[in-house]
Amino acid sequence: MELGPILRSLLRRKSIPILIATQTAVVIAILLNLYVGVSNQLQTVNQESGIDDKNMFYIDIHIAELNPSPEQISSIVETDLTYMRNLQDVVDAVQTISVPYSGSAWNLSIDVDPNDEIRPSISGFRMIDDHGLRSLGIELIAGRNFLPEEVTWRLPFGGTSPNQVLLSEQLAEHLFPEVPLTEVVGKQVHMGGSMIVIGVVTTSHGPHGTPNRVHRMTYVPQKQAFASSTYLIRTESGKRDSTLRTLERELPEIYRNRLIRNVVTIEEAKKRLYRGQIASIWVFATTSFALLFVVVCGMTGMVNFAIRQRTAQIGIRRALGATRLGIVWNLLVEYAIVVTIGILVGIPLAIGLNVFLVSAFSYEKLGFVPSAFIVVSTLLICMFAVVFPAKKISELDPALVTRAL
Repeated sequence: MELGPILRSLLRRKSIPILIATQTAVVIAILLNLYVGVSNQLQTVNQESGIDDKNMFYIDIHIAELNPSPEQISSIVETDLTYMRNLQDVVDAVQTISVPYSGSAWNLSIDVDPNDEIRPSISGFRMIDDHGLRSLGIELIAGRNFLPEEVTWRLPFGGTSPNQVLLSEQLAEHLFPEVPLTEVVGKQVHMGGSMIVIGVVTTSHGPHGTPNRVHRMTYVPQKQAFASSTYLIRTESGKRDSTLRTLERELPEIYRNRLIRNVVTIEEAKKRLYRGQIASIWVFATTSFALLFVVVCGMTGMVNFAIRQRTAQIGIRRALGATRLGIVWNLLVEYAIVVTIGILVGIPLAIGLNVFLVSAFSYEKLGFVPSAFIVVSTLLICMFAVVFPAKKISELDPALVTRAL
């Protein structure tokens, strides 16, 4: 390959090579950061749940009486839970708040030392009884579960606050970064008041999808004597939908003066919670493919125009003995140089844009391997856009071309 004549040819016709290089640089800068956006959203959506997603659902109910007493509410809740737990296909059931993926929760601040000037951490807050862990499908890593006699009732106004708490492993590691999980048991934390950690449990997805604290959960031994309540039910594999229909039908028969507001599977709740992220993934992916399509079309047109301007020159070369493959290869090398220049300009642009997005919007940094893959793929796609015009011009009859000179 004679690079000298190729470079001199490019310098004689600067406009189209400059346009192609500029287009490639802009595309590289955008594509690399679009990939980071897709990767970030995918990581959010695919966060480990730690629970039995496919076999769980929750029911929101409301007692439709005027000012029901706490005793009346607690009686209804106990009756409901006993009925649900005795169903053949139910693994366990619990009354709770902060249902996984629900988007509705109590978030409380928690710290190790209330006098420390460091800002307290935020954690999801779940009230459960001794059936809560089994209902969620999570397990103890260290310590013990709540005992039935330790479970109290939270009232709308007043009532006792628990002094025991279970921590998720992620929250325990965050609060006590240098302490083994087995040694976290027995330590004291502050969450409205002093509480003793009696156990550490495995991962359980929180109600929200915030990446840095989605798994930071606290569990306290309480039921709620509130007019509105949520039951979380876990079933045997494949029995979720039939159990759901049974409870929709039977719960009003157990107590008629109530409303069933929502019956939602955990899978459906996940789709609802991450609807925005999933939409963003589709938008980013569609934008990337559309951008590449426009680049291929635009580059094909520009290359075709530039090559047509050199029909006579190429015809003379063919008449002097240049082969079709030689013509195609020469043009591929020429535009490979142009596209490579565009890539070399686009990479710093992509890095600069990424630095801005990281600082302004908490984007992730560009990764070397995926960035290299995108760069190489873009180069190959751009070369694909050159092949057809080059192949077509190489097939011209040199006698017809030179006769027109």
